[in-house]
Amino acid sequence: MKYSDFIQESSAMLLIDYDVGTMKLIKNLPLTEVEKNTLTLAKVAKLLKIPVVLTSTLNNAVSLSIAEVASFKT
Repeated sequence: MKYSDFIQESSAMLLIDYDVGTMKLIKNLPLTEVEKNTLTLAKVAKLLKIPVVLTSTLNNAVSLSIAEVASFKT
């Protein structure tokens, strides 16, 4: 398989399962650190001008602070 360089036009950042229930299952890091890291990833995506896809298994159940990701328009 041939790999090519990263290009913005064919890239996206996928953040999977950021609902309240799933976030509570994280035991190896404090929730605030996970949220901070996620928002940092979203900011990087904005700087790189790539879209962010944030998934949740429940409608309207995204963790409140993680919901800030939606404000980062790419």
